[in-house]
Amino acid sequence: MLVETLQEIQKKWIDMGREEGKQEGKQEGIQEGILKTAVQLLKEGLDVDFIARVTGLSAKEIEKLKKDLD
Repeated sequence: MLVETLQEIQKKWIDMGREEGKQEGKQEGIQEGILKTAVQLLKEGLDVDFIARVTGLSAKEIEKLKKDLD
């Protein structure tokens, strides 16, 4: 009985870890998409302030992306 309880607890912890990993991966994917969009908008010659408003990135982050393009 104790072993079964410990196995159930272990399974719950593993499931929680997997779910947390999925969420982290999802957030990383979203952030990567935002950065790619910002780079594409920079390549199209759009204003840094406009890109910041649209993407939610800071102007400083966008300026860094812009510098990396050069």
